[in-house]
Amino acid sequence: MAGQPIRVQDSITVDTSFGSHVVELCYGDITQLPVEEKMDIIMVSAFIGDYSNVRGTLIGALNHRLDLSTAELARDKEMDLRTHYSCWISKPLPPGLPLGRLLCFEKTRGGDHDSLKKQIRDIFKVLVPILKNQSTTIITPLLATGHQRSDETIVLEATVNGAISWIQAGLPLKTLKIVLYQEDSKELNACFSKLKTKQMKSQNKKKNTTLEYDVFLLYQPTDSNVVSRLTEKLHNKRADLTIYSSISKFDKQSVWQEGIFDLMMGSKRVVPLLTPNFVNSDECLEMFNMAICCTRLRGQDFLVPLYFETIQIMPVSVSLVQFLDCRVRKEGDTPELKMELASARLILEKEEKERNDVIKTEIKDNFSNDVFISYAHKNPKEAHLLLDEFEKQFPDIDVFFDRQDLQVGGMWQKSLYFSLDAVRCVVALVSSAYLQSVVCQEEFNIAMYRTQTQPRDFLLILVCIEDIPSVPYVYGQQQLVDCRGNQFSKLVPSLAQSVAAWVTEKKKPECYLNISKSVPMFNFERESEMREKDVYDNYSVKLNSIQRKEPYKMPPLDQAENHVVVSVSQNDLSLATCLLYQLQKTSPDMRTTLMVDNTGMDMKCLQSAKQIVVFLSRQYLESAHHLEELFISIIRQRNDRNRKILYLCQASELGETPSFAHLLPIDVSLEDAFWKKMFEEARKTVTLDLPELKGSFTYSSQNYSAMTKLADDILRACAGLTDVKPSPVIAEAGKERSGDVMELSKCLVDTKTFFQNKNTQMSSAEEKPQTTENVAKTHSVPPSNLPPQEKPIDSSASDPMSSEPRNPVPGISSKSVSSPSANQTLSEPSIPQPVALSQSPISSADDQESAAASEALKEKKSSTCNIL
Repeated sequence: MAGQPIRVQDSITVDTSFGSHVVELCYGDITQLPVEEKMDIIMVSAFIGDYSNVRGTLIGALNHRLDLSTAELARDKEMDLRTHYSCWISKPLPPGLPLGRLLCFEKTRGGDHDSLKKQIRDIFKVLVPILKNQSTTIITPLLATGHQRSDETIVLEATVNGAISWIQAGLPLKTLKIVLYQEDSKELNACFSKLKTKQMKSQNKKKNTTLEYDVFLLYQPTDSNVVSRLTEKLHNKRADLTIYSSISKFDKQSVWQEGIFDLMMGSKRVVPLLTPNFVNSDECLEMFNMAICCTRLRGQDFLVPLYFETIQIMPVSVSLVQFLDCRVRKEGDTPELKMELASARLILEKEEKERNDVIKTEIKDNFSNDVFISYAHKNPKEAHLLLDEFEKQFPDIDVFFDRQDLQVGGMWQKSLYFSLDAVRCVVALVSSAYLQSVVCQEEFNIAMYRTQTQPRDFLLILVCIEDIPSVPYVYGQQQLVDCRGNQFSKLVPSLAQSVAAWVTEKKKPECYLNISKSVPMFNFERESEMREKDVYDNYSVKLNSIQRKEPYKMPPLDQAENHVVVSVSQNDLSLATCLLYQLQKTSPDMRTTLMVDNTGMDMKCLQSAKQIVVFLSRQYLESAHHLEELFISIIRQRNDRNRKILYLCQASELGETPSFAHLLPIDVSLEDAFWKKMFEEARKTVTLDLPELKGSFTYSSQNYSAMTKLADDILRACAGLTDVKPSPVIAEAGKERSGDVMELSKCLVDTKTFFQNKNTQMSSAEEKPQTTENVAKTHSVPPSNLPPQEKPIDSSASDPMSSEPRNPVPGISSKSVSSPSANQTLSEPSIPQPVALSQSPISSADDQESAAASEALKEKKSSTCNIL
């Protein structure tokens, strides 16, 4: 069989709501797989630490025929999962190979026969954290049948059944090629054919799942005491709650736990109890991974882990999911209190989910908070005090607080940006840590944008909670409420009342009435002028296109790298093809990847690309999967301040929301008027020959020229011919005075003035909101009474929290969201930052003003979808 090409003997198609998947039975030599049929992962097995290149083994064949040494790959792993999953996965293999990465299972010599089913279960168990919800193709020999001499028919049947079951449960395994290195086997062919017939018969039989349980508790039996306490608390709150709390019967002789899967799918919510005992149990981890797959079918509110006891090494699959922190960690915490809060939260979320099911609309995401607390994670005490005060005085006001409002499994970046668009008020707790935090500054700048464009509907309150010598100039113009030191706790009740007066009655403190009129913070017209100047300074107009005045020569590019990824909606595909043509014409060896609507392509390429190009439009921003691509790109750029990774092209108008999109650093905009003025109506036709697209395409001269400019920027960056530093991901308010500061004492609002004066209701004559268009026509003119430039702030000053995400990126430490570098090995990731449980007060406010505000809010608010 050596050197024989792979041929498909038979295949089984598995149709799911996510598309068609296929399991193939093949014969041939895996090392003969053509490059054009490249598979994402190849699976091999070895004894622990033994990667000998023995002839007759797949590891030996890979070394002798593809010059691929498993031993060398083992020295520089991408992820070491041996602690919990007995395997490891390599870094990306050289691009000339037909295989993306190598997944190696390590086994103990002399293992008992009963471990065979466990070995096959381990294969699918580990795919959950490795695939990370991304569509993947895998090629594998029939594992455990070589030197271990297991029965081939039993292994084939178990592998195929396991693959089909996990795929139907939601595992994004697009293709599984099982390759036999032998001549045709009638017995194995018959076995596979029988499995295929069975699958075809069951394909159209949709199982009607009956929801029998409200809560399915998933736990390790030694933690039964925790289960008893939690069950008691839940039943005390709702006696009719149906809870499955029996020890799940795990069938070690079966590859797929059908009974447990049915119980999970028959429950409204699965609640794993995370403890060291739990993560040290293979069965618990496998069931947890099953629950992750079920989440794809049931939605992100389905899986809610409770973290009860500190785990030193968190398994990678567990770290993928946001959990609720129920640990006793600080003074005042008790096991009883934490259990009470956990049960209250579960009951609350269940009831909210039931209400939302009744009022569900076609709107996919509904961000409906009233107030957003913006704060640095180094100042949690003040933020919690303010949150508690709102819950005490105004329980009907929805407050977005990141540690309790980020969705389980949701995109933390989207939650922040979209909630900032939805709220009526942002309260920013300003401190030195706040000024150094990249994410906090993004929140502030988006709030400033809304202050300028929606002055009648939005209020930004800056609260100084720390004695700092100076603040950026833009902060000083907005003015800060003086709540420094110990007086913060005394002033919190009044602060909450002022915010409530605005939210419920649109009564704005007098000191804020004129700020939005006199302080335009964003000058989009100036940005357009700068882009125009850049084009005319560096390009000459030639007939129906432009040409760079100073030509450049592209050096050979490293073929092991993923150079450019283009993310675009279907509406703007023609622009993307034009860009790809320009890149291909100048640099034929450039590797590009095109991500268009519903391609099913995974996000791995975004993590490794040297440059990412995003075409922004209204349609793009309305697409959930394109938003995910954009946020991954933003996170990558945010964490690399020395190299420009993200290139943004505005293809068309963006609409009023989301606000953050208007503040992204646009490199090329087709909305800039100068492109249309540059040419008379003319068109250009080119021929494109790429793996993704082939054919002739015609473009307008302005579009072709705009893509020429964008392509040049990308090519020169790839060639190392430019040292342009990336702009902030979100534009700075008051950019023209960036670096200027004001003494804190000159921009504080006296608390007596702020809290004791009568809030003034907005009049109908108040200034109309500034649109993006008229904002662009307004230049920043600082008030004459403000001090001149004093001293610049050291923009390089930073702390470990400065770019900390509000929600951890799966598999990466909460202190950083940067991607692994080319020579970095990922061990099982550190524990992500959990969502903290805050205590909800029982008593209501006695204050008449607070009660009136609450009643007003009740009349105003309708049932909405709250964020977990």
